[in-house]
Amino acid sequence: MPKISKTLCSIVFLPCLLLIAVPAFGQLTEVGQGDFSIDTVTFDFTGFSDGSRANRIISDWGVLFTEGSFGTPEIKQIFAVGSTNGVVSNTPASGTSANKPLVVDFVAPVRRVGFVLDEFASDTSISIAAFDAEGNLIGEVDKTGLSAPSFIGVASGAAAGISKLLISYGDNQNPEQLDDLRVDFVTRPAYRTFLAQVGDGPLSGSFLQTTIVVSNIANTTTVGELAFFNSAGEPLVLNIGGENSSVFPLEIPPFSSKAFDTSGTSSPVGVGYAQISTSGPVEGTAVFRIVNDDGTVTTEAGVGSNRGTFGSVAAVQKKVEGAFDSGLAVVNTSDQPAQGTIELYSENGNRAGVADLPLAGNSHKASFLSELFPQIANLDFKGTVRVVSDRPLAVVVLRTGAGLVLSSLPVGSLEK
Repeated sequence: MPKISKTLCSIVFLPCLLLIAVPAFGQLTEVGQGDFSIDTVTFDFTGFSDGSRANRIISDWGVLFTEGSFGTPEIKQIFAVGSTNGVVSNTPASGTSANKPLVVDFVAPVRRVGFVLDEFASDTSISIAAFDAEGNLIGEVDKTGLSAPSFIGVASGAAAGISKLLISYGDNQNPEQLDDLRVDFVTRPAYRTFLAQVGDGPLSGSFLQTTIVVSNIANTTTVGELAFFNSAGEPLVLNIGGENSSVFPLEIPPFSSKAFDTSGTSSPVGVGYAQISTSGPVEGTAVFRIVNDDGTVTTEAGVGSNRGTFGSVAAVQKKVEGAFDSGLAVVNTSDQPAQGTIELYSENGNRAGVADLPLAGNSHKASFLSELFPQIANLDFKGTVRVVSDRPLAVVVLRTGAGLVLSSLPVGSLEK
């Protein structure tokens, strides 16, 4: 059984005796750079602002740098002649990193993890300890006599994989610095995000188009698909780039975007939502465009993507003069039936109404505020709606004039 120090025991908040008594589920072994798979995800921290909180940099991948009394990991840009290199650096408030390890948590467990360590003396004793999701010690690797920079990789034979990694320079006061983090997930996370409203087709004297823009926010190529569904959750066939389909493939290089323009030729008008499924985190935008028969764009408005939450709050507005209203579109992102409610609140916080929101699995519903709450159909109104459900819902709110989309209104949630 690998040894474990008192410092590591205090970090994982488990009694040492318990850790020693629990058998490791799999041995921790060293691996080299060539042992990583073609599906490896690599994180390079160059290009981020100096002093940025590392915990927020790659959290969309489920990789977190734990903050606490033992350290606040930050991005540090190291400048050399003709180049800049970014690293994650442990920065304890006490000013010394002695016996205060850098802690990395993996929401989705990993099979292998590797990184480059820097900024240590040749006699520094380095300890790498790995734990599973239940806090059991998988194993520990100790290194001495390394010359900076040095690549270190570890792999777990445990079926559950590695959920927590502690990197410690022992009593060396220099901060642990990590670069070029690479991981092989036990099961690579699936990334889905939704655009809760799309539309395409002819209107009176004009036609409606939707442009979908998918942006890769990661530093590795992402692949996947863009799929369209009608309000019943069935495939919605649209014409994009001369191709009639409900599913379009995606392959987007790092920090790049790909746009899809619907033709505006669906008959009858196609209405529903879009689902973006990718191998890495992305953001999506839907831009609604009303175009006259002569090609003149009369209105355009964009909304962002949403991964689905159990509760969200959005601003709404309604004005009788000019026929201004708010349109609310909701997608059940689960394949199970959802039972939700929409609560309407005035600007002074008084609840002005409640509407039931039953949704079948993968279904979509779009309604005007005045339809959901007939009691304000002939009134001006400013306030918010609170959407809650027993299944995660993607929500978008659109400000409309005479039935045409003019802008989007913000939707917020405490769920991240």
